[in-house]
Amino acid sequence: MRSGSNRLGSETAVERSPAKKCADEANLLRAFLRKVKPPIRKRIRLLCLTWELETWLIAEDRAVREHLSKPAHPCSYSAPKDLNKVDDPKSHLDKVFTGFRGKSRRYEDRIEAIQLVQKWPDINRVKKVPSFKRFATLLTGSGTPALHQCGAACNNLAHQAARMGH
Repeated sequence: MRSGSNRLGSETAVERSPAKKCADEANLLRAFLRKVKPPIRKRIRLLCLTWELETWLIAEDRAVREHLSKPAHPCSYSAPKDLNKVDDPKSHLDKVFTGFRGKSRRYEDRIEAIQLVQKWPDINRVKKVPSFKRFATLLTGSGTPALHQCGAACNNLAHQAARMGH
């Protein structure tokens, strides 16, 4: 884990630690957070995501199809039945994207993850993914989150979280 100072004078983690296990990484982060000023520290919550964000994106195959489809070339992608069997979700998405668009048009996580989430018609499929359920519970304080789609203004999770006061 690398750290640096932010303008508040507290230390901030900017890279993942080399820890291999979630528990080891959590312990490293807890030790690191002990150095953060108490008012800031009490607002920080740790959540171990054992599945990557891309697993959430794969689960919502309607958004993947919409994102990749063109009028003359509709995409017929379907999410794997068992997401536990997808060893590397980001690599899986990259294979789907390059398979449909060609090798020169790979999955660009920094851009396309946001675009895919914006295309989610609802969270009914994604909320079945255990790591999303933990994330939504931490974000909303509820085991059955009601993240609503209400148009372009709230089509992203960050805006929805702010709307809910978290």
